[in-house]
Amino acid sequence: MFQFGNFFNRCYCNSSVFWLRDKAFNVIHLEEHDIKIVRSTWIGGVCLAAVSLILYVMFVNVYIDPPLPDS
Repeated sequence: MFQFGNFFNRCYCNSSVFWLRDKAFNVIHLEEHDIKIVRSTWIGGVCLAAVSLILYVMFVNVYIDPPLPDS
């Protein structure tokens, strides 16, 4: 997430060659296989988060104590 969101796009994080400063660069080439792995991992993470959210909401709905009406 941080890599694709350009979080590491800073002057010293772009390369391990510190003395070149702004003239240093890294070449990152993603192949089709890498993109498939990233996409499937992202979909799995979203599904896991959705299931966790649904289980949490179900748990809270089971254990809340609703106010009783006045008799």
